[in-house]
Amino acid sequence: MAASREFINSVSPEEVDDSVGNVRVTMDHFERALSEVGPSVTAETRERYEEIEERFQTSEVEREPEAGVGRTFQ
Repeated sequence: MAASREFINSVSPEEVDDSVGNVRVTMDHFERALSEVGPSVTAETRERYEEIEERFQTSEVEREPEAGVGRTFQ
């Protein structure tokens, strides 16, 4: 969103449609967004996902120990 706002503010309204392909999203945009937006998953929910992941891994090892298939929710 920040990149779009910067772009819109840098061109005249008449130029927006013709040059919208020139919007550039930089690492700075991502870093600013990360500092402004919090995680959408709570610590409790993450713990629950990890418990579920553990159960799946245990069940797979019991069925096929050589498979070694892993899952992650990170």
